[in-house]
Amino acid sequence: RLIMNSGIKNLKISVIIPTFGRESEPITVVKALLDQSRIPDEIVVIDQNVPRFEKLDRFLISYGEKVRHIHFPD
Repeated sequence: RLIMNSGIKNLKISVIIPTFGRESEPITVVKALLDQSRIPDEIVVIDQNVPRFEKLDRFLISYGEKVRHIHFPD
């Protein structure tokens, strides 16, 4: 109750998801985040997958500006 009265609704929530060598796990995490009652203001997936995973790329692109995708090759 104290937290709600101190302006938690005005907080900005950012989630950073680092991933290396995984394709399905980041997809599962992003879907779960977007299914929350309080959706994060910003979701960033930092991806070091080599080679790039087409399924992951297509999924993240489909969300447009809701999900930022940063790819760092080795």
